[in-house]
Amino acid sequence: MLMTETLYSQCKRTRGARWGRMSDRMQFHIFTGLVGPYMVLLHTSWQFHGLASVLVLLTIVIVGSGFVGRYLYTAVPRMPDGVVVEAHELMNQLTSLEQELTRWSAAQPEAAAAMRRILAAEGAAGGLGPGAIVSDWVSRWQWRNQI
Repeated sequence: MLMTETLYSQCKRTRGARWGRMSDRMQFHIFTGLVGPYMVLLHTSWQFHGLASVLVLLTIVIVGSGFVGRYLYTAVPRMPDGVVVEAHELMNQLTSLEQELTRWSAAQPEAAAAMRRILAAEGAAGGLGPGAIVSDWVSRWQWRNQI
């Protein structure tokens, strides 16, 4: 468990060192961060008495915060090189995509009309579950055939 925090933090702060890719380091950090607490739980034989139970509880809280941190890390939009995308950059990308979509729909009015029908049918279907998954596959297939 000491290796989990110490090595990952050291590698993260030392930019000049060639200790592998950052994604590999993160995977190692996640692996050791899950295996270490599991070993602690096995070591306690799932019995919690005294100070050891408080430490195990804190370990579980830390692992839980790691899951939350990983979720937040993946929720933030990033560029392919890992740099966080700023809001104005996202707005610029959206604007350029809207302009490209407008040009495409003006160049191919029949395909654009077919796309609108597909989207309207998909919006009317709605829902969750296996039917929605099949509906999603069908609509993707229809999109590919229209383009």
